[in-house]
Amino acid sequence: MMKSQLQNPFPPDVERAINEIVKDDARYSLTEMRSVHRENLVVPVKLLFQNGEIQSTFSRNVSPVGICLIGDRPIEENQIVDLEIYRLHGPPIKLTSDVRWCKPFGTEWFMSGWKFLALRR
Repeated sequence: MMKSQLQNPFPPDVERAINEIVKDDARYSLTEMRSVHRENLVVPVKLLFQNGEIQSTFSRNVSPVGICLIGDRPIEENQIVDLEIYRLHGPPIKLTSDVRWCKPFGTEWFMSGWKFLALRR
């Protein structure tokens, strides 16, 4: 192994690209106006629509008030949907939620904001 590889185990262009992604995310987080702090959380979430449709997404962040999800399809606002939030251990948590907003996230993905309405048992 060359000495330069030992000093810098990753390519500089990769480091710059990753730093750019992290800075973009930090800038976005600064523009959000939240009344309650959200925790970063990346877990699978299934959307169970009233018409029987199921859509798979991932969470971005969560608070006791709501959750931000990322998926590959847009979601119509002001719908009531059951969310199954998966956990590392134990069964998923099911919450009835309201879609507050949905917007493009890059070119092929969509980010949506949800307000929790009730815990489903």
